[in-house]
Amino acid sequence: MPAPGTSRTSVEINSQPATWRQAAAEVSDHTAALPRRGERVAVVGCGTSWFVAQSYAALREAGGHGETDAFAASEFPAGRHYDRVLAITRSGTTTEVLDVLRALRARPDTPPT
Repeated sequence: MPAPGTSRTSVEINSQPATWRQAAAEVSDHTAALPRRGERVAVVGCGTSWFVAQSYAALREAGGHGETDAFAASEFPAGRHYDRVLAITRSGTTTEVLDVLRALRARPDTPPT
């Protein structure tokens, strides 16, 4: 058993403050890829990231920014069209989320992600 605070999950959780600061500092580099007002958006995630996806979808719709659906990555409707698909993953290694992204990239009508 790993020492307290050294499991992969503990390391990821402890890295979050620095990760969020880095994301905030780099957001202007990625705004073109983010959903725009009025676009139809799907958000995918697993575990806690799925709950974040659900919250994001509800807030985006409540704010009048456009139709937004949230899915557990394993339940993503691959045949449905969205203007954007936003993938949320704490580690960046979640197999189901990466599978969705690979499948989308293989489609000829792939939206920006």
